[in-house]
Amino acid sequence: MRSFLIILLLCGTLFGKGKISIHYSKSKAFLNEPIVAKIYVKSDTKPKYITFKWFEQSEIFAKKISESKIKYNRNGWYYKVYYYMVFPQAIGDINIFSQSAKITTIDLKTGITEFQSVQSKPFKLRVSALPRKIKLSGNLSMQLTSNRQTTKENMPVKFTIIVYGHANIEDIKSFKLPIKWATVYSENPRRFFKVIGAKPLTIFLQEFTVVSKKSYTIMPLKLSYYNTQTHLKEELETKPISIKINKPLISKKELLLLAIGILLGVLASLLFKRIRQKRVPSELDIALKRAKSDKERYQLLLPYANKKEYQSLIKELEQRLYEPPNK
Repeated sequence: MRSFLIILLLCGTLFGKGKISIHYSKSKAFLNEPIVAKIYVKSDTKPKYITFKWFEQSEIFAKKISESKIKYNRNGWYYKVYYYMVFPQAIGDINIFSQSAKITTIDLKTGITEFQSVQSKPFKLRVSALPRKIKLSGNLSMQLTSNRQTTKENMPVKFTIIVYGHANIEDIKSFKLPIKWATVYSENPRRFFKVIGAKPLTIFLQEFTVVSKKSYTIMPLKLSYYNTQTHLKEELETKPISIKINKPLISKKELLLLAIGILLGVLASLLFKRIRQKRVPSELDIALKRAKSDKERYQLLLPYANKKEYQSLIKELEQRLYEPPNK
């Protein structure tokens, strides 16, 4: 019985109808340029599992992007699709090894688990060198944005730098914002790899938070790379961003000092008024009080005719002394 099961297992492995095919988006590329590899694994019997893992080699760096669920098409095949992004790490002709997938099925009649290994064809990739001191290749765009352009003192402003297109963005190092007098909080970069319409899409994203007491300008950030479409070395550059800090007309400290000054002024005025009300009578005041007639008072005041505080009293005395009474 055991021998019979082994024979059935071998038959499933030898005669099962499963296939794997790999389509590469390019047969010629530059060093480190991303290439999409679409892995298509199919079986004529309904599989329990389809598993695939890229067979690594030193000349190739492969990154898994996505895998589908097992599906069924109208031609009678069950299939599963994987997408990988392949980055050549050496120049010249690279023979990408054949890749293998494992198809696991369970026989509905016997309940026996069957395994089938399927192999893809090897692939030859021709890789061209990059200019000296350039590691990044592909086609990229870069921009720096902020969530506001005006703010108040010590209020945070968020900045986002994004580099997108297709390239090995693992080679892009973290950026630094060149601001001397502000506090800058930098987050670790995030990197995204996608396949859109069988073409590679890579996104590098890094965010910053800046806190400052005065206005500032972020000068252009730069990134050099080799454009595989124009075949030219290019330098990407962001636009400068100016942030205006709106300061209050008067600070809290200045407002406090102003309030204290006003309060002290009011207290001083009240104190001076009270002192004036309680001033000591002068000799003239005493003499005027002791005078027995208006004429005597008038003669005492004449030397002080130019002083405002006595002019009204002098005028009143003149009216009583020299103007005739009304009939």
